[in-house]
Amino acid sequence: MARARILILALLVLAALVLLGSACVPVYKSSAAAGIYPITKEYQIEARQFDFTPNEIRVAAGTRVRLVVRSADVDHRIAVAGLTAEKETVQGRRQTLELVAWPPGTYEMVCAVVCGTSHDRMRGTLIVE
Repeated sequence: MARARILILALLVLAALVLLGSACVPVYKSSAAAGIYPITKEYQIEARQFDFTPNEIRVAAGTRVRLVVRSADVDHRIAVAGLTAEKETVQGRRQTLELVAWPPGTYEMVCAVVCGTSHDRMRGTLIVE
């Protein structure tokens, strides 16, 4: 009888620990897993040697950002350093890159494929406030 009580008590403690552990997940991580972001901002970006237009984007932290990128001349690859987001853009086609702007900070948008002699100057900024 005592063993059964100890076993039941141990199972209840284990269940409580599991429930408490899942309740302690930070809000932004649990929303990211669920894909719940109330605001989506879409930006049209043109990639051309050697510029992104617009080259600065400002968004509120936690915003879902949709970058619709079109390459005007050659193939490019837009990458947002620090947010592990990138998308190849083929000349003449539109490609969509979606990301969540989190955490707050300044992130560099770069061309991640050699697109010409001034490729290293092809940069933009994503500012998450």
